[in-house]
Amino acid sequence: MNRWLVRWRQPAAPRVRMFCFSYAGGGASVYRSWPESLPGWVDVCAVQLPGRESRLSEPPYGDMDALVGPLADALDASLDLPYVTFGHSLGALVSFELARHLRRTGRPLPRHMFVSGRRAPQLVDRDWPIHRLPTPELLAAIQHLNGTPPEVFAHPELVELAVPLLRADFAISETYRYRPEPPLSVPMTAFGGWADGGVTHDDLNDWAVQVDGPFRQRMLPGDHFFLRPQAAQVHAEVLADLTGLIEPDGPTVTPATGNPTGKANVMAVPPRTATDVEDRYRPVLRNQRHGRVLSDIYQRAYGTQHPGELDPFGFVTWPELRHLAARLHLAKGDLLVDVGCGRGGPGMWLAQETGADLVGLDVVAEAVTEARGRVDEFGLADRARFAVASATGTGLDAGTADGVVSVDALWMVRDKAAAFGELARILRPGGRLAVSTWQPEYLDHRWLLTAAGFTEVEITEPDGWRERQATAYEQIIARHTELAAELGGEAADVLVAEARDTLPTLGSTRRLLISASRG
Repeated sequence: MNRWLVRWRQPAAPRVRMFCFSYAGGGASVYRSWPESLPGWVDVCAVQLPGRESRLSEPPYGDMDALVGPLADALDASLDLPYVTFGHSLGALVSFELARHLRRTGRPLPRHMFVSGRRAPQLVDRDWPIHRLPTPELLAAIQHLNGTPPEVFAHPELVELAVPLLRADFAISETYRYRPEPPLSVPMTAFGGWADGGVTHDDLNDWAVQVDGPFRQRMLPGDHFFLRPQAAQVHAEVLADLTGLIEPDGPTVTPATGNPTGKANVMAVPPRTATDVEDRYRPVLRNQRHGRVLSDIYQRAYGTQHPGELDPFGFVTWPELRHLAARLHLAKGDLLVDVGCGRGGPGMWLAQETGADLVGLDVVAEAVTEARGRVDEFGLADRARFAVASATGTGLDAGTADGVVSVDALWMVRDKAAAFGELARILRPGGRLAVSTWQPEYLDHRWLLTAAGFTEVEITEPDGWRERQATAYEQIIARHTELAAELGGEAADVLVAEARDTLPTLGSTRRLLISASRG
């Protein structure tokens, strides 16, 4: 029996083994529910380091170099199957150094690495070391850092048992010294929580330089311990990667990267169907004052005129909208498709200015209905039509559009590659695409657009966007909270969740204006 590994299920015919590594102060039980949530061909093995749970009587390791050698030896006999690693927080760092040790000692590398809730190892630690502090200060610091589950501190007897382990685990992290080595030839997926102030999306994205295989990033709602409330989403993402790596009824296959940059091509928000989005925002859409209030906030915060009467749910400013308009090259009688049209403002304004016909598409039925009711405002009664559809499935015939615009809508699309592919499909050769968006993770838009068949790709950040954004997002969050109190009910729940989980990412996103031509 291997005391380093805990299994709750022994698969009859496993195809891949998953080694799971816990956060500081945690043990194998963190992954207790995982075997029930993953298919039977995945052999979930939670790593149990000394000093915790079933190994509580053993002294814990307090140094990374001292740990990885014995750990590698303990896992050696279990490397007989293709395997992957999943590590959260400290566990991500341990799994990374384990993989490098296995490479140095000539043993098999994982077929995929999942790292979660941990800054890339080459980054300088931003926090003061705490593992040598007196116990009261140590515990207060750990609670402040939100690096250990709060239930540990609710029971004094647990705290007494946990202190030596917490000191040792934080010592591993705080005394760790990164040594440059060649990147690992392994695909990697990095998970993070939108509200984790200690690990930003940029911190996670920097893991990309540690591998020369494909790299993807997933940001989920929640703080440092998003792993538990978002377990279903994490399991779905992990399974998607495993399914692409291992054929459960056939031989092991090598995943095709299709991406020379090794960067992510999938948006880091949970997948949203049309129904998901419509249900989420229905209570807010019934309160049109929400949109008008936010428009006023953006106008004040950004110090520039905002087309509130055109696009009360959007972030686009007049200079940005004119920038997009100049790159569409539309003429009278051309067909413009507005993807994510919302209430129809930007697309209607563009059609009015250029004489183009308009098709507006949005996944929210209420928004489409309201857009249809506004065509007379813009003199488009005989030139505009609207439908419920998504960016990845427009329902339009190939080559019918002369121009496609998307104003602050594509950020919600999970599969960016599929979206750009669909937009390229509906554009005629030479047709133009113009997009404004913001991204809470690094995406290689240029590569995605080129792969979809676009040419003349131009990607810019609006002048002064970062400076406006730095002060604006705090005002936006505060106003969301105030408005939630005024509206009450379901609308308040939506706005509070938005302020807590989504809008904080505006403080560290990239604002992009994108244009391209259909080759």
